[in-house]
Amino acid sequence: MPAHIALTRSLLASGIIAGATLPIILGVAGATRQGYSVWRNGVSQLGTGDGAWVFAVAFVLGGALIGLFALGLRRVLRSGREATWGPIVIAVAAVGFIICGLVPTDPALGYPPGEPPIATLAGRIHQGAGTLVFGGLAAAAFILARRLRSDA
Repeated sequence: MPAHIALTRSLLASGIIAGATLPIILGVAGATRQGYSVWRNGVSQLGTGDGAWVFAVAFVLGGALIGLFALGLRRVLRSGREATWGPIVIAVAAVGFIICGLVPTDPALGYPPGEPPIATLAGRIHQGAGTLVFGGLAAAAFILARRLRSDA
C-alpha cells in the first residue's frame, strides 16, 4: 500500500478511535466517581475534584485524535464546499475538546460533593469551548450529510 494511502487511513482511523474511546473512558470515570450522576451532572464536571486528570487527558487526546481525523477527511474530500468546511468545523470541535481538557469547569449541581457552586473565568472559558465542540460537531453533521446526499 502506498505511504500516502496508509497515512490517510491512519488519520481517518484516529476519528474512529476517539469516537470509541472517549465515551468508554468517561463512562468508567463517571461510574467510579463518588457523588457523580450521569443524570444530574454534565460530563465536564468529571474535570473537577479527585480524578480530574482522567477527564483532562481524555479530552486533550480525544481532541488531538479528532483534529487528525479532520486532516484525513480533508485528504479524501477533494472538491466542493463540503471538502473545505467539513474538515474546518471538525477541527473547530477538536480545538474545543482540547481547551475543555486544559481549562476545568466550575463545581455545580452538587459535584464534587461538598464543593459550593461557583462561577469563574476558567468555567466560562470551558463553557465557550464546549460551544465550539457542540457547534462544530453539529455543523459537521449537516455539512457532511449534504455531501453524502449529493454523492448518492
